[in-house]
Amino acid sequence: GAERAGEKVRACIAEMEEERRQSPHLLRRLADPATMLQVPARLIEFYREDGTLDILCRRITTTSTSVWRKLHLHLRELERKNHRLEDLRARISEIAALPPDSLPGEFLFELIAPAQIYTDPQFWDEHEQATPPEPRQGSGRSGERAPTPLAKKERAGGPVHTLEQKRLAQLQEWLAAKVITPTQASALLADGQFDAFDDLVRVMELVKTGKLGRGRKLAAIGYRLQAEEARDTIIADEYSLTLPALRVMRGGLDGR
Repeated sequence: GAERAGEKVRACIAEMEEERRQSPHLLRRLADPATMLQVPARLIEFYREDGTLDILCRRITTTSTSVWRKLHLHLRELERKNHRLEDLRARISEIAALPPDSLPGEFLFELIAPAQIYTDPQFWDEHEQATPPEPRQGSGRSGERAPTPLAKKERAGGPVHTLEQKRLAQLQEWLAAKVITPTQASALLADGQFDAFDDLVRVMELVKTGKLGRGRKLAAIGYRLQAEEARDTIIADEYSLTLPALRVMRGGLDGR
């Protein structure tokens, strides 16, 4: 072990010391005995299993294997390219030898065939059909709880009014309040009492209701629009709206 090696080193040091005394003056230099005693321990650490030598050898093996693998792949790629070039040269020679009017259909099909992606793992062709796909065994949703149904809404009393009916009722109230009084048979739209931006929104809604669909929706609440030749500008607060002059008249499409 290390103690036995140390005894051998000390014996060698003593013998060398004796020879040094008997040697000429220029050869009397000797290394530090303490440093020489550490040589066996360093050698054991260097040569032991998984020691410094093994680590260096593994590094060299890993590096050389990586270099060999890269060279192998590079040579395979060069070989593949060379074969590809040889195949292209052979095909070019075959096409050049064909008659001028011939069309190499099979060659063209094989040329574009690598661009087709076949993702079906089962074999099939024009004669043999593949097994049809089967549904998945489990979707993973069987253990989920069913969602809680929405609570039933309580209906208010009275008849049901749609959003369109509600909108027409609001438009009717606005006309009676801002444009045409109950005592008037007709009134110019521009003569109405407008004081907010919402009034201009109602004006556009009135025009849309009275013009689209031949004014049937406006006639349903007892009004109709009649266009005038002039143009009017309606001002509400700091906003203005210019449009053809319109007269709001009572009665439906038949004038009643």
